[in-house]
Amino acid sequence: MRSRVQAPDAARPYNDAAAGKLLDDVEIKRVANPNSPDWEIYLLDEISKRTKMLETSEFVQLQNLQKLRHLSAHPVLTAADLLFRPTKEDTRAQIRMALEAVLLKPALFSKRVIDTLVEDIAANKALLISREKLKTYLEARYLPNMPSAIERELFRVLWKFCFRLNNADTEANRAINADTLAILFSRDPAAVRAMIGAERPVFSNVGPDAEPLDALVAFLADHGDLFGLLDPAAQIQVDGRLAADINNRARGRFKSPDMAAHLAALLAEEHDELGKLDDHVWRRLLADASGEGEADGAVRLASRPIREAVATTRQTRVSVASSSRLCPISRL
Repeated sequence: MRSRVQAPDAARPYNDAAAGKLLDDVEIKRVANPNSPDWEIYLLDEISKRTKMLETSEFVQLQNLQKLRHLSAHPVLTAADLLFRPTKEDTRAQIRMALEAVLLKPALFSKRVIDTLVEDIAANKALLISREKLKTYLEARYLPNMPSAIERELFRVLWKFCFRLNNADTEANRAINADTLAILFSRDPAAVRAMIGAERPVFSNVGPDAEPLDALVAFLADHGDLFGLLDPAAQIQVDGRLAADINNRARGRFKSPDMAAHLAALLAEEHDELGKLDDHVWRRLLADASGEGEADGAVRLASRPIREAVATTRQTRVSVASSSRLCPISRL
């Protein structure tokens, strides 16, 4: 039994001070009362409290396993004078549960995994050049065995990095963090929406700088239903960035009841404003409009700057020609 807890060295490969402290605490309890199994329950309880490594169901099953182990190690006679003896099927089920709940999970799956993941994708962003590559990387290295509690906490942290903080580090990694956020959302949209709705003040604490708010507009362009989950103050901040930048207004489909209304609003924009639209925003708008059956409206919108430019050119030529006829000296 000593080998199970006699090694704070187990925490050293990941430099996890919290894990080392937990092992020290368990060893103190075990040494203080070596004949008592209380340290086993303590270890299980503290892992659940300090690391969020275990799902609730896993925690309950491991508690039951500890009781069964204790019963098997210290058998008692039943009313029929029979020793307790687990079945082969129950033994196999308990082994599988322990493997999946603890032994097959990477050692870094505690709260510390958030820091590890964020640092990892930042260091490798030059290689993770598309959302597809990033998704493959995360699914291979982190997501399959990540507890839901850790995944939810990761979503909260990335939301803060993307849409609230504005410093050199968050600006440099805003794009890849936002892509990771989108990947996490896609894994369980209903659960994420429920979390945002339940923690509205947390997720509404965005901005006020332009960079994080612009990133939020881009995220809402893909997940427009989340706009209604934000509180009025956050919505006002988003509206301010829509008013300030035509590219944000083009992304702001979530503010219109349908794509036709969105295109109509953009069609009413000044010619000079439409000319400021970035190429990738145009392409995305055309693709989204086509997907909603409004390809013709998007084409009309896209052709408007061209038509107005041609009309302006013609008007300029007419004006020049008229001036030439009125001023003979101009023909000398």
